[in-house]
Amino acid sequence: MSKDTCISRRGALASASLVAASTAMLAAGRVYGEEFAEAIPLSPIDAISFLYIDNAQLEAGAEQNVVVSLSQHAGVSAAVLTVQDEAGAEQTCTVSGVQDNALLFTYAPSELGSCEVARLQFKADGTAYEIDLSEVDESYRSYTVAPVALAYSDGEVASGPDLHVYTGDGGDELTESGSIEEAASAAVAAASRSRAAHPEKSGPLVIALDPGHVGVSSGAVANGTSEANATWKIAQFCKAELDTYQNVTAVFTVTPDDRLGSSSELRERVQRALNQGADVLVSLHLNSTGVGNAYGAEVWAPHNAGYNNETHAVGTDLGNQILAQLQKLGLTNRGVKFRWIDPDPKYDYPDGSNGDYYGIIREARKSNLPAIIVEHAFLDNWSDYNNFLNSDAKLQSLGIADAHGIANYYGLSYAEGTVYRLYYAPTLDHHYTMDANEYQVLGARGWIQEGIAWHSDDKDHGVPVYRLYHPGTLNHHYTMDAWEYKVLGGRGWKQEGIAWYSAPKGEGKPVYRLYHRGTLDHHYTKDAWEYQVLGGRGWTQEGIAWYSKE
Repeated sequence: MSKDTCISRRGALASASLVAASTAMLAAGRVYGEEFAEAIPLSPIDAISFLYIDNAQLEAGAEQNVVVSLSQHAGVSAAVLTVQDEAGAEQTCTVSGVQDNALLFTYAPSELGSCEVARLQFKADGTAYEIDLSEVDESYRSYTVAPVALAYSDGEVASGPDLHVYTGDGGDELTESGSIEEAASAAVAAASRSRAAHPEKSGPLVIALDPGHVGVSSGAVANGTSEANATWKIAQFCKAELDTYQNVTAVFTVTPDDRLGSSSELRERVQRALNQGADVLVSLHLNSTGVGNAYGAEVWAPHNAGYNNETHAVGTDLGNQILAQLQKLGLTNRGVKFRWIDPDPKYDYPDGSNGDYYGIIREARKSNLPAIIVEHAFLDNWSDYNNFLNSDAKLQSLGIADAHGIANYYGLSYAEGTVYRLYYAPTLDHHYTMDANEYQVLGARGWIQEGIAWHSDDKDHGVPVYRLYHPGTLNHHYTMDAWEYKVLGGRGWKQEGIAWYSAPKGEGKPVYRLYHRGTLDHHYTKDAWEYQVLGGRGWTQEGIAWYSKE
């Protein structure tokens, strides 16, 4: 297949998005009349936009869904898909639904074992055509029918009447374990092997965040949103969260102000990551099928080749950690996936290994830089868009989930003395805390996580900052004045003790306090520009509240 042709296996399929029509199964090997007897042959490279197989592995008796999107022909009046099993027997089915250029085939496979989508015949504008799908990479047009459900994505687990537990072994294969405990141990061992190959370095870990399509194009566009605009926001939110951890630096490969050459953009992105000392590159994207019938999150990682093989181990384990966090948000976990190019001198690695299909993974691997592509959700799927993509708050949740997955993989911990800021829209209240767990819990309960507010000094060197709470206004108040703390405590405010410690005057960066009479809210910031702007928008400037340790 052409390297530019989008032919891939996707996950679950919402077939209701296509116009329903009756499904008619024909006996294996039966010729579909004479309607396609003189069909004009077409190359899949020219004729197909994508081939979409719903289930890579399914139980006997279950329905399979296949979508073929035609790139040049619309107005299809009839279509037949032929599937061949491993014994060579053929099974055919007529089209179940048509929407624009997309054809849906729904059928129940008749045999167990490996099956391949072999041939597509269709009629458009009175002319019959036939596409031999054998030119398509077998891995993207095949599936397996099994007597029980089995896992088919790296790290997924499924069971049948007799318990079978499958785990990724660090390669492209799944190995069977005798118990869930063995599977868990194998997964931990695989992660340990990956981390052991990258001993801690003297400087901070550097994470290169690559916002997909930024600096080049809009990327996918659906539901009034462009992929590039969304990935840039996700990248910023991810960096803000990573900045709350110790011994890690997050950098961008590109910003909206940059303009990359379209023919060399992937190489440029990788080089920018390398120039900033990156240890890993995480490329952030949104998915799209063009017909809006797929949903969920997936990660593409380097495949299991001999050349710089550790990039495969790191990418697989890191991808699974990120997917676990995205799954907590409610996204369907479509698994860590791998794709490579058939032997081709233009794309092969120096040792002869097959090149990775995706250019940014391939270019990074050449420099032994692990790189993954995180496809967060499907922009053109109405459910994914409304549940995960249609607001900055939801994009922030995706960025934070990415950061938590990265932190879990590398074993990062929050910086000591960090004071976090949250905002709760229903009460118009800002809340500040040094408790990283509280920060996460409140974030999951509707509070907007706004990242690091400032840093506390240690108690032996700093000056106490006290916190009070007023149940009538639902507001918190912070003060370094022990007398004020005592007086307000006698006037209905609940004294909550020492919140953090201010650096001594002259040793830290000022944190300013503002007050809004309309909301009765105090706001604190160490950003002098924000202090001035809010002062011009109705907030009362109350001067320096305390000092952040820098």
